[in-house]
Amino acid sequence: MGLSVVARYLRQLKDVLHQQRTLLASQVYLLYREPGVLSGYRMYGKSWFYYIVSIFQINNETVNIWTHLVAIMLFLKKIWSYADEFHYYSDPESWPLLGFGICCLAYATLSVSAHTVHSKSPFIHYTCFQADYAGIGYYGIGIGIIVFYSSSHPDWFRYFSRVFMPLNVFLGWVVMLGCSMAKLRYKRPYPFRRKLLQLCSGGMHAIVVALPLQARYTECFRKTGCSLSTLSHHTEVFLVLFSSLFFFSSHFPEKIWPGKFDLVGQGHQIFHVLATITTLKQFDAAYIDITKHRNTLITDKADMFQIVLSIILFAFISVITILALRPIVKKRVLQDMKDL
Repeated sequence: MGLSVVARYLRQLKDVLHQQRTLLASQVYLLYREPGVLSGYRMYGKSWFYYIVSIFQINNETVNIWTHLVAIMLFLKKIWSYADEFHYYSDPESWPLLGFGICCLAYATLSVSAHTVHSKSPFIHYTCFQADYAGIGYYGIGIGIIVFYSSSHPDWFRYFSRVFMPLNVFLGWVVMLGCSMAKLRYKRPYPFRRKLLQLCSGGMHAIVVALPLQARYTECFRKTGCSLSTLSHHTEVFLVLFSSLFFFSSHFPEKIWPGKFDLVGQGHQIFHVLATITTLKQFDAAYIDITKHRNTLITDKADMFQIVLSIILFAFISVITILALRPIVKKRVLQDMKDL
């Protein structure tokens, strides 16, 4: 019995591997097409196994998947390396790092999942990317946690300690909802206002989580003996972050040279790489503030409870939002099918 099951799975694997040819843009639904990407698309309507196997084959999602698979391993390595220095259970200084790490693992995992299986059907496509947008919200919440508790100006922390984390979660949800509605509202080829809506949704969150740092920059400019080099670890984060947003919003270089970057070198792939570098630099920036500037403002387990509650609450809100959007998604899929 056991050998027959193994044989059946081996035959299924063989069949899937034979199926793994890629399609031209003209052979797939408009929903799946990306600007400037003319080939390398996976077939749709196949088994879940087909899409899992596609991770290990060459198509136009392979690099998108592996950039964040590698990112997951790098984030785990960071979290593990801090465990050698901090005791996560008993050392309050480590809690923001751990909370940020969990949020980063969430966003990378949701991104991998979305890019792996979104081609299965239009309904799965929309649902997957809503989950991916929840991952972006998680990333913003993680930044809020690490900046607020490890890098805030002390006065800013004192004034806003009661409202910041609830606001952080709310704005993470705004990012998810804004990106989801932009996806559902506009059809391909997407107008720039769709990308603008996504950037504005994320921009509000980015401004709020940057405010605790802005107060430190302001004080540095006013203070004798302080220079930008004192905060260079945060300045580097902003520079790489803005570079990643350029590639996220521009579809460069494939939009300029269509067909040349179908498999490797797409703007979204570069965005993934730069986003990973940004995240690693954010880990390092918080670590510098904790160990060298002794700027950690977290005080007791009540703060840890806020971090844990924020992460769990956002997961709950994200699931409720995806379920609430199902009727809109179904309506949108029906519209997409009529437009074929």
